[in-house]
Amino acid sequence: MLHALQERLGTDPLRARISVDTYHPDTARKALDCGVDLINDVSGLTNPAMIELAVDGRADWVAMHSVSVPADKTRVLPPRTRAFPVVDAWLQDQLENWTRAGIDPERLIFDPGIGFGKDPLQSLELLRSAGEFRRHGLRVLIGHSRKSFFQRLTDASVEERDLATLGVSLALSAQGVDILRVHDVPLHVEAHRGYSHAVAAREVG
Repeated sequence: MLHALQERLGTDPLRARISVDTYHPDTARKALDCGVDLINDVSGLTNPAMIELAVDGRADWVAMHSVSVPADKTRVLPPRTRAFPVVDAWLQDQLENWTRAGIDPERLIFDPGIGFGKDPLQSLELLRSAGEFRRHGLRVLIGHSRKSFFQRLTDASVEERDLATLGVSLALSAQGVDILRVHDVPLHVEAHRGYSHAVAAREVG
């Protein structure tokens, strides 16, 4: 199926990029053999076998912070623990490992793992500080769309959380976050066009 998708997309430089979510090295290897553009590793690129694949390949890699893999709702950061210092320290340690292994930082993307082992308040803290992770020289990805922490902000059902998601997305854009992983792409495209024009007009003015 991946080969067929690659053929359908063709060689257009503006084509959609293909990403595969996995923390299994064998699955990642097969996906890379099919020419995928990106591997999203929810285990944070900590497995030596995954690191080896990242060193040898040309694909980009998302390394996501999670308290447990697979995700376990009973394993979370202690209540009232500040999430940003914990996640930031983890990132600094891993960045040393990745650099030592020889991974090009330009191929790395960091995801702080909103909701993965963090309670709603800790997730909100990470969202407020998401742009600060960029100081490490990596692109930052946030996957916040329709997440359960929105229950603290709105009574909307999971399917009706797109407007709340959009509000957070615009705040993340203002912080310089590089990649937003969302469900309603057309809504975000239109909103970001308006946001971008408004920011450009303010800078010109």
